[in-house]
Amino acid sequence: MNLFNKLEFGSGDNVSIRRTNRDKIAIFTTKKPDLDHRSIIGITRITQIRKHETSTCPHGTFWSDIIMGDHVLFVEIPEKIDINYETWDNRPWRRMLFRYLNDDRVREILITIKSRFQDTGINSNILRKLNELIELVS
Repeated sequence: MNLFNKLEFGSGDNVSIRRTNRDKIAIFTTKKPDLDHRSIIGITRITQIRKHETSTCPHGTFWSDIIMGDHVLFVEIPEKIDINYETWDNRPWRRMLFRYLNDDRVREILITIKSRFQDTGINSNILRKLNELIELVS
């Protein structure tokens, strides 16, 4: 998986990201074709949020809020580990590409991810990152 090559993620055209800021946790999900739920595929610490102009046309200027992820404090979830995001948030995904969760929910998710990694015998570097992420929401 190459989710974290660039560590820049946009909100979509003319959509503001309002209820988060630096040092909060971004959790990335996807709907895999063979599953009936959204799976968590990665997490990172937010280092910056900035507005980026994406294009200008006769109808106006389009922009996107861009989340910058931490180049060190990120974890990709391997395909063999399926973590159902809907355990913590089962609101429908009709529009918008993001959801806001409180720190207690984020901590629960991070602890679950850490536990699942431990079950697979993951290396200590990943566990260190997960511990640091958990500390950010403690």
